[in-house]
Amino acid sequence: MAMPARRTKLLNRRTNPRFLLAVFLVLGASAPAAHGYGILAQFQALPNGIDSVQVNADVFDGELFTSGDTGLVQSFPSGRSARAFGSGNLSTGEMRIFAEASTGGTGGSFASAVINVVDTLTFQLPAGMSTATIGFGLDVHGTTSGVAPGALLEAGIDLQGQGFIGPTSFSEIFAAGGNVPPALIDTQIFGEIVVSDGASIRVVPSLRADLTAGTIDFSNTAAVSLTMPGGVTFTSESGGFLSQSPAVVPEPGTNLLLLGGLSIAWLFGLHKRNT
Repeated sequence: MAMPARRTKLLNRRTNPRFLLAVFLVLGASAPAAHGYGILAQFQALPNGIDSVQVNADVFDGELFTSGDTGLVQSFPSGRSARAFGSGNLSTGEMRIFAEASTGGTGGSFASAVINVVDTLTFQLPAGMSTATIGFGLDVHGTTSGVAPGALLEAGIDLQGQGFIGPTSFSEIFAAGGNVPPALIDTQIFGEIVVSDGASIRVVPSLRADLTAGTIDFSNTAAVSLTMPGGVTFTSESGGFLSQSPAVVPEPGTNLLLLGGLSIAWLFGLHKRNT
């Protein structure tokens, strides 16, 4: 039976998501009743950086799915607002985040959305196969608009454990420091490791967005995938890692392309009738 979520609400503080992840991993490793899988989800909305602060920082242990939403947090009389939401799903490997902050008046706004999906995989190799190459992929699709310099947008997969050779992290930083992220992000982060039979690996896919102005919309989907040679299998501590197919969600821009195609078809039909 999954343990109930441990929820903590913090005010007037920007909690470090890496600290929360470290707490999660320590609890999973040291507490006998704790699970070594779950989802860390953190969403913060600070419309002016000082007042009207709403922060949701949730550590979920033993959960296959969770979601959170700060709602629209507004500051008066400045009219600034901020919002952050997202979700994580161990069964499908999907992660979704959204962060938005407006500017105006004095002071600054801040919005942050972080998803970390955590599970432990154990690989089984068929007889006669000493090692196998395993590929980890993270398909990332999203859009950004009006993002001010200083934003952070990153995605990746961290690996921890024994019985494998290769990198322990595959990641990409789309914005950091003074860089502004591209308007459209549609890519796959991919890396390979070599495992032996019985290799046990804690897999931590993550998606994070921090910004002071603009919109980062990764609510379409970021999805984790595995590629393995024939005959190689794995079990997960959760019992449900990647056990379901991700939902079919239109990619960024797909709806606009569809609308454009329908418009052309309508104009062509109108032209034929008129001639």
